[in-house]
Amino acid sequence: MPAPFGGPAQIIEYLGRYTPKVAISVNRIIAIDDQYITFKYKDYADRNLVKEMSLTHQEFLRRFEQHILPKRFVKIRHAGILTHRNKKLRITSILQQMDIKARFSNTKIPNDLQLIIKSGINPLRCKNCETGMLILIESFRNHNGQMVPMGPFKNKGSPFLQIQIP
Repeated sequence: MPAPFGGPAQIIEYLGRYTPKVAISVNRIIAIDDQYITFKYKDYADRNLVKEMSLTHQEFLRRFEQHILPKRFVKIRHAGILTHRNKKLRITSILQQMDIKARFSNTKIPNDLQLIIKSGINPLRCKNCETGMLILIESFRNHNGQMVPMGPFKNKGSPFLQIQIP
């Protein structure tokens, strides 16, 4: 039975088209023979010296495979002013230098209002008659400080909402 893809060299050439995006660039691969793949790497623990490493085809592919992202997973890196650490401070400083008012808001939009904005569905509207609204009548906190629903008006969907019966 013939080797799939025509052999190891063709597999490495095929993967090489995708490697600049993920784990290793093609120009770092030095040699490929029947048993080993040799490539350059930077040893950060040893004064950033550029060294060579030879791995078997199986080990090279195993290590390469660890850099393949799961389906629907997107890898985005932000550098410079967009790195996460102290991002608000940097953006505020830049906006001040440009003489633009910063618009950071700590206002929390309630979940039900977010749902209405995104989907047009009002979660407080009665699902049976589609005209009535669910209104919180009363609730109290138990000894742990958690909200507890009241007696016969218990709503299974949320301990915070009670159905008002006209």
